This record gives sequence, C-alpha cells and structure tokens, in this order.
Amino acid sequence: MAKSKNKKRIKKRTSLTPAPRSAHTIALPSAETSRLTQARTHWLFNEWDQLTQVQLQEVEQQPQREQLALLIASAHQQKGNITTAQTWAKQALAWGASRKAVAQVLVSGLHHTLGRVAILQEDGQKAQRHFSDSISVMQLQDTDTGTLAKFRMHDQIQLLKENINNSACNESLTREDVKQAFRYILNREPEDEKTILSHAQLASKEKLRTTLIESAEFTEKYNKHHRNKVYKNTEVNLSEQRVIFMHLPKTGGSTMHKLLEKHFHSSEICPERWNYLREYQLGELSQYRLLSGHFDYTSCKMIPGLNNKIITMLREPKSRLISLYYFQRAHKAEVIKRERLRLAELANQYTILDFFKLEEVQQHTSISNAMVNALIGVSQLRRWEHAADIEDNHRKTTCMTDQQNLSLAKKNLVNLNAFGIMEHFDDSVKKIFKKINLEVPSSISWENKLNKVMHTNPGLKQVTREPMTEELNEILSKLTALDHQLYEFALNKFKKDLT
Repeated sequence: MAKSKNKKRIKKRTSLTPAPRSAHTIALPSAETSRLTQARTHWLFNEWDQLTQVQLQEVEQQPQREQLALLIASAHQQKGNITTAQTWAKQALAWGASRKAVAQVLVSGLHHTLGRVAILQEDGQKAQRHFSDSISVMQLQDTDTGTLAKFRMHDQIQLLKENINNSACNESLTREDVKQAFRYILNREPEDEKTILSHAQLASKEKLRTTLIESAEFTEKYNKHHRNKVYKNTEVNLSEQRVIFMHLPKTGGSTMHKLLEKHFHSSEICPERWNYLREYQLGELSQYRLLSGHFDYTSCKMIPGLNNKIITMLREPKSRLISLYYFQRAHKAEVIKRERLRLAELANQYTILDFFKLEEVQQHTSISNAMVNALIGVSQLRRWEHAADIEDNHRKTTCMTDQQNLSLAKKNLVNLNAFGIMEHFDDSVKKIFKKINLEVPSSISWENKLNKVMHTNPGLKQVTREPMTEELNEILSKLTALDHQLYEFALNKFKKDLT
C-alpha cells in the first residue's frame, strides 16, 4: 500500500512532457507516443517485468523504436538477463540509437545495481547517490531526479526485505526466493535448475543471503572488501622500493611470481592477481612492496611510490597463443562454470583452429596482440579469461593506428626497469633480479607448466595437442602481427643488453 501511495505522489510531481534541450543532448528524449510513454513510466518506477515481457514484433513498427529497445534492454539488465539485454541494445543500435545513448542506459543500470549493493551494506548515503546517478545519467530533463531516487531506494529496500529477508525463520525456500536472491545480489539468473534446487535446500533466507554475499563471485564483482577500506597509515615510506610485475598471460609469469615472492613477507605482497588495481584506493596500494599480477601498463603506473620498479616478461607470440589455448582447454567443466571462464568454455567447445576463428576470441585483448595491448594500457579491467567486452575493446584498441600502438608499446617497454624473454628465461631472471637489486635465485623450479599441472591440479584435465596446419599458422600470424614486431624489437634489445 505504501508503495502505491509513493508511486501516485511521484507521478503527480513528474511531468512526461518533453522539456527544451540543447542540441548536444543525446540521451533518451521524453516520450511522444503512448507506447513509449508507457514504457518510460515502467522504467522510471522499476517495473521491469512489464518491459521484459515485450516482444520484438511489438516494437519494430513503433515510432522511436530505438528508444523502446533501450528501455527494454535496461529492464533485462536489471533482471539479470544479460544476453537478452545485449540483444536489445544491439537492436537499438541497428535502429539508429547512438552508442552514447546505449552506454548511458547500461551505466544507469550499473548505478541501480550498485545502489542495491549499498543497501545490503547498510550505506544509505551511497545507495541514495547511486540511485540518483542511475536517473541523472539518462539526462531525462523532465523528471524530478531527487524524488525518483528516494522512491527507487525505498522500493528496493522493500523488495530486498521481501525477497532476501534477514530472518532467523526456518521457513523453506522457494524457487522464486532463490531466483530473486541471485538477481538482487549477483545481478544475474541462476545457472540452471540444479543451482536453484541446491540453494533452495539452505536453511533460511538469511543463510541464502549470506551464502551469496560471501561468494567469490560477489567479492570479485563488487570488490567490496577493498572499496570500503580506509587506510590512514601516515608512516608509509613512498621512497622505499616497490617491485611491480606486469604478468602477461602464458609468458612464464607464475614462475617469476614465485621467485619474487620469496623476497617479501606475505603482508608486503598485494593479494590482487587480476587487472583490478584501478579499483583499489591509493592508500592501500602504498602498503605493499610487491605487486604481481595480470596488470596492464596504465595500472602499474598509477601505483604510488618514488622508487617503483616495473618489470615484465615477453614470449614468442604464436607460441603464447597456442599455450593459452591448451591451458584453457585443460580446465574442467565445474571450474569453468564456477569461475565463469569464458575462454576456457570456448576452448572446450572448439578445436584450436575454430577457436581462433571465433570473432569473440579475435576481439579479446588477451588474444589479439595481447602484449601490445598490455603495454599501451588497454587490457580489459577484469580477469582476463572472462568474456570479452567486444565493443569496449574495439573502442580502446582503435583510437590510434596500429603503428601508433606499436610505437607506444615499444616506448613503454623501454621505459620499464627491466624485461625478460621467456625463451631465455634463466638469463632473464638474472638480468631482472640484478636490475631490481634482489639476490639472483640459485635455482628455478617451473610453475604452471601444463604437462605437469594437468596431472597434479584437481581443476585441470589432460588434453591432446593438435598438429599445426598452414591455416592455423596463418590465423595466428594475423592475431599477432603487432606482437611479432614488438617481440623482435624486444629480443634484439635483450640480446644486445646481455653482451
């Protein structure tokens, strides 16, 4: 009843008549048709179900169909139907929506989700800010943003109380309880019926809520632990040496990491191993003396310190891609599902030739000229085995010409304190450790070597290698055209430095 009164009051204060706007406004304009007016009202008041039930044939003949498609995409995003949301967003683009308008809708949805997370964290101020941003980013000039933000916050609090009740009651969970929990905490649908049934066996809604919030997926997605820390240590010495290892996938980096960490206490080693450094507070990063992970150049350069030593390893590009494929293919199904390893999923579905033919694979920043991408700072900001954000990757990697990207990668490589070549690993270790003033290891034990770990790692299985064909070699050549030039440049410089 309270929700109905709130909604009535807000509708009275919110006009749906278009307001004058500048020529530079690219957000969704106010509704001009009854169908769009209806859809827009559903969107403003979080009525996602009404929008997700709309079918394509109902929209394609409508005036301003691209705007309807964007609102429907946003609703599917909020319901966790990510694939369907992407389909509607692409359809909106095909019907004439601008890329910026699509981005605004998706960013709006992200703020809405973060608002729900803030409610779970009992941070009302942050929740209010995110709900306000979720509306204001759309630039709907004829809405009362503040009032709608308050409504959205109240509405979400009520829904969360209803669907994920923090109660000690031992009532049995329904399928809908589980689905709603996944939507509001993980922002997605449960994987399958088996997942729904297993979570429905939990003792209470409180246990369901706790299980999802404490999951690795929730921690990774929102980085809750790190984002909310405040570091007040004023005794940090920014002049002391910090070693930053930019670990490019499948270049012997796991072995290098093990050699480096022996020189540091565990409290001095940053736990982040994926490309999420930009989500850390600078105060936290300054606490560590070894930062080693799949970071790109931009992330490495933002780490505080006056005596930072940035190092990396390179590898012959085609060999790197072949190694990457078989390592991904070796992952077992349960690991792929649990950790959402999209590249491993594809590697298990396709032969090596067909895998590298896939557009999704070719657009991945860790596949196509990955070493150049890392050195110019455009690797995707997440775990690299996850699905590629093709549109974002394309935008980032095409803002300069290939030769400009290659030139910048060479410049940044030379500006590192040291780099090594995997094919000359022993010499690389000696060179790097001397450059960063650490004792050179007396022996080297290889880590993560596939022939070894697929027998010892319970998450991996044995794989059979396929022969190299002329067609495969040609595809790999195209995917590593810039990386090959970078590698030859690095190899020549490396050999000269050794003499």
